[in-house]
Amino acid sequence: MVGPSSRMRKHRYSLWNPMTDVSIHLPPLSLKPHQKILNCILSSPPGSRDSMLILFETKTPSFIFCRIGDDEKWKKQQIDDYFRKFYIDVMDSVICNGRLILIATCCRELVAFDIMPDHLALIGEVEGNHVYYESRYSFNMEDKTTSVSSPYSNLRESLYQDTAFYIMPDPDNRVSNYVDRHIKDNLNDGSKEIKPEIGEIVNDTVNDQEEDGAGDQFSPPIQSLEVSLSPWLTFWENGDSTGNFFDPIRSEKYFMNIPKNQFEYVELYYSGEGWCVMLQEEQSIFLWNPFAQKTIPLPNIPHDRSIVSGCGFSTSPDSSDCVIALLSDLVTECYIDFISLKDEEWRSFYLFDRQESELEMDFDRNMAFYNGDFYFLGTAGKLVAVRMKEEFCWESLDKPECPTDSFHQNYLLNCDGKLLSIFVASFGKWVRIFSLDDSEMAWVEVENLGNHTLYVSHLSSFSTCATPGMENRVYFPHYHGQSAVYYSLDSRKFHCQGSEHVLKDLSVTREQLLCGWVEPKF
Repeated sequence: MVGPSSRMRKHRYSLWNPMTDVSIHLPPLSLKPHQKILNCILSSPPGSRDSMLILFETKTPSFIFCRIGDDEKWKKQQIDDYFRKFYIDVMDSVICNGRLILIATCCRELVAFDIMPDHLALIGEVEGNHVYYESRYSFNMEDKTTSVSSPYSNLRESLYQDTAFYIMPDPDNRVSNYVDRHIKDNLNDGSKEIKPEIGEIVNDTVNDQEEDGAGDQFSPPIQSLEVSLSPWLTFWENGDSTGNFFDPIRSEKYFMNIPKNQFEYVELYYSGEGWCVMLQEEQSIFLWNPFAQKTIPLPNIPHDRSIVSGCGFSTSPDSSDCVIALLSDLVTECYIDFISLKDEEWRSFYLFDRQESELEMDFDRNMAFYNGDFYFLGTAGKLVAVRMKEEFCWESLDKPECPTDSFHQNYLLNCDGKLLSIFVASFGKWVRIFSLDDSEMAWVEVENLGNHTLYVSHLSSFSTCATPGMENRVYFPHYHGQSAVYYSLDSRKFHCQGSEHVLKDLSVTREQLLCGWVEPKF
């Protein structure tokens, strides 16, 4: 679709096929100066009986749509009051089985409208079992990793960062040309057979114990392994009771089971101090030490706090003084819940309404405990303090200001009594680390971590005293082939664990999603 320029007085939209250079011009659309088109979607290809172009208008809010065919005129359908809170934060849309389906970032909920013709759109000629994004990421549905690539490396960033899209070319002769080309390539390089692509990230170590009746135990038994004591990366399939654990030192992956007769259908929400915060169904929550095989049950969280977007510990759950904090979202409202291991119920406090607050906060936001308070970073790099020393209060701090003009990801953690923030550029083009100066309330750039190693992910970030040879590093939840990826403050570059391979950025790596780091503590 080709839309109107902001300099034009009349708003005219056209459908353009870049492969055939055929255009379909739609009727003029009158918009008031305050009206803005947020996004659009085409229900089915022009020529289909129910082909329709839908525009998302933000000010009203409303749908503006035009059927492609004989009766081409624009119509408007306003959104009812209930859905407006979803509509203003729509992240993406899709047409599936005759329905318009929207997803909102504020609540991670899908909303469907039965206003579309019967059509299912598919993307072809891409690697199977992946979901592809226009922002140059692909999601592997088998191992739950995101691959980062930059297919437009010969273009300036400003030319494509907001306007990139996929084109489905004419399918004729694509398969035969592809096969012919690959046969010739293999003959030219002397190969006798097609070389298999690398399909595994790490080596799997699985000990099948079903025959001896030990299927509900850890697989393999973690105590029988010679494990490294550096933090491991862990992630869980949605609703599964089997966790995946990756040892970055040995580049090995293990499967560990929570006994099925105790807990089923669990999700990982946070990890630190050797413990994992696990949610079962919607309300049941517990702590689990996967290496010591210990669990600590907690009171059910409030029903309307079931969307947990952040978590933190004041100290190790091995101490009865440990306070656990949960950031949670109820559609547009944000809350924080506290519980001490001595308490019998959660204490809940209202934070803010997303629609009214200027604070931008995304999901999977880990918190850091520093000087008796919890802290987290907003999406724009703004520091937020949650104070509990006397009476509860929270504050979006004017200082420190965000230390960088732009970034892609940020992390917050406590390192040896100092509050550190980490900012990462798109594709990992640069990594910058800052320490909070309490007297000036300003971020001061850190050039050396000393005898410390940092481990970061959106579910957990912390520091450890470095294992010899691992000083001054930041480990990210990324893989390159079978190896873990870390950033060295000595070389200012990314490296692969256990090899001499150096990476200029993260564009050739895979990121593990919804994961956390956990220290082996027995």
